Amino acid sequence: MKKILTFLLLGGCVLNLQGCINFGNSEENNTTKVEHVTEGDQEFNEDDYIKGYYPTLAEAIKHNTLADGKPIDFELVKTIKIIEDEESCIFYGTLFQADDGGEFFAVLRFRTKEKDGKKTYSNPLSYGPTPVEFIDNQVYKNKNIIEEQDSFLSLYSNSYTTKTMKNHPNFAWSLSTKKEVNKIKVNNQKPTEIIPFKIGKDQLYFYYFNDLKIMIRMMNSL
Repeated sequence: MKKILTFLLLGGCVLNLQGCINFGNSEENNTTKVEHVTEGDQEFNEDDYIKGYYPTLAEAIKHNTLADGKPIDFELVKTIKIIEDEESCIFYGTLFQADDGGEFFAVLRFRTKEKDGKKTYSNPLSYGPTPVEFIDNQVYKNKNIIEEQDSFLSLYSNSYTTKTMKNHPNFAWSLSTKKEVNKIKVNNQKPTEIIPFKIGKDQLYFYYFNDLKIMIRMMNSL
């Protein structure tokens, strides 16, 4: 189920972003511009999907409603990065699902609110799974670091998860299996941080830009 959801999700991202984010590159791994970042589904009302608030992200993840309103048996393994504003947060890290291939990378969005002076987290409101098999498949292996960046930075930076993050309007991220990830530049900017992590024996790299400078343009309707 996780793998099927992954390819459906990533395929949807390609359809949403194709033609909206353009990358140029040079021999120095220096891309030139990102022209436009699309918005998410304006009809999606998060309040309709919140079932409760929980004291930790681990508990919130366990109370997910991602299987047609029922929970999938997820366990939080590793938190790699969290970004947040006054009312929501995005989790980037690894989860474990015993009956579907073990540990995998995922992105989850939560609403947050204060209760008795402490932050609480809603059940996950968006879910983007990325199994290691996808990250380390032939699509990646046959690409150099420039080609990988051009293909996957726009693919992974799911616009829905960041569209209401008031403190991070230009946050962008990606994954790589290549040590040369430290050579990446976008719009002449190096990543804010490169975070190495492992899933099993696989060495992976999560990299992100806190404030990727972009040039916004209006998109003409077809």
